[in-house]
Amino acid sequence: TSYLASGDQLGVTKFFPQTFGTTADGSAPAFCTGCDFLKWGAWGTRVNFGSSNSPQYTDNIHTGWWVAGDVVSNSDLPTDGTATYSGHAIGNVANSLNGQGTITYVATGDMNMSWTFNTRSGQFDITHFDTSVTPSGLSFGGALRAPGVSNGNAFTGVLSGGLPNDPGSLSGGVAGSFARSPGQISGAVPSGVIGNWNIGNSRYNATGIFAGSH
Repeated sequence: TSYLASGDQLGVTKFFPQTFGTTADGSAPAFCTGCDFLKWGAWGTRVNFGSSNSPQYTDNIHTGWWVAGDVVSNSDLPTDGTATYSGHAIGNVANSLNGQGTITYVATGDMNMSWTFNTRSGQFDITHFDTSVTPSGLSFGGALRAPGVSNGNAFTGVLSGGLPNDPGSLSGGVAGSFARSPGQISGAVPSGVIGNWNIGNSRYNATGIFAGSH
């Protein structure tokens, strides 16, 4: 048993004005500016598992995050030049920093990415994430590269960051792809980027999605 809900249905961005801003009519702001060609939202599922010799268990998973777009093939990517992308990130947090057990919640932040097409490398950063931990939020990032896979349109990287008064304590990863808007021609700089990320340590963990536009 599963569900899939769009970000427009959820309206979750209006609960994070520090990240997404506000709208005059009180509707939910866009996940990122100029990202109408991308879709995002949440999913959930109920799974039953167990062996034939043991009791069956049921687990409910709620508010997983998804993001989708028209992924650009390797042959349609530029072979030269650079691009920068900006947007946002959303994720689920498991936080035990207060020493009184683990609390879980949703947090958001800003995303920025730069890319050099001829070297197939770049930089990825999430900033101002989870202002409940510190007023300015957490920051983490790292270098990107495009692995030598058949489709060529997949970048990955190792992320690092820190908690307040504990720099360098967080580590994780990011994986994503370039996406195009309708009618975008081959060889043009892709209109957007999408993907997933994670960061954490023994006391703080977060994982989610990102989307950005050029």
